[in-house]
Amino acid sequence: MSGHSRWSQIKHKKATTDEKRGQLFGKLAKKITIAAKNDPDPETNIKLKSIIEYSRQFNMPGENIQRAIQRASKKDGVQLETLILEAVGSNNINLLIQAITDNRNRTIAEIRLILANKGFKLVPEGSIKWQFETKGFIELTLPNNINKETLELKLIETGIDNIDFGENIFLYTKPNQLEEVKRRIKELGFETQSSGLGYVNTLPIKIKNEAEKTELINVLSILENHDDVEEVYSNVDF
Repeated sequence: MSGHSRWSQIKHKKATTDEKRGQLFGKLAKKITIAAKNDPDPETNIKLKSIIEYSRQFNMPGENIQRAIQRASKKDGVQLETLILEAVGSNNINLLIQAITDNRNRTIAEIRLILANKGFKLVPEGSIKWQFETKGFIELTLPNNINKETLELKLIETGIDNIDFGENIFLYTKPNQLEEVKRRIKELGFETQSSGLGYVNTLPIKIKNEAEKTELINVLSILENHDDVEEVYSNVDF
């Protein structure tokens, strides 16, 4: 199964400069604020709990997390909203762009310009989103000296939907089973690198042309460097 922006997770971990950390913490703070809007208690709000745990994996300070939660209860403060934008490019390449903004018109205009410069265009809501499915994801470090088949059998027993082997292992779950699967994986002694909710494309395609693949990664990188863009998903299986 493919579609989650695995490359972006790795990139986030390499955000070692103060500027990159500041941008990443700002994006994570907006995720937390949106998730805390109706319930600020992570013990009863599973989505909020998951995002907080995800943020801590990038060493986001606790005071930043608390400020983001408190921001959700301020009625007279800046109001944030989530945007899901859909875009299409050449050779049936589709993008699903998730953004959090306090000014939807500005954000949409800026993203439209980025896409236009790279041969993509925004399309009406629902045009391609039907190809994507919400999944829980868990990233594991590949254990040393363990038989892949044995490892796969152990992980399947935790209730996951699918496994994606690469430099690291990505496990996919039903959204409402993410926390339970994480608990079972911890009991098996495996180390979780990151986890959360994301979109997975159900009709992935392959890009054979290396130049085209490089250009797509460049587009994804430019989009994710936009302050309002949280995640970018494609239908390309890297």
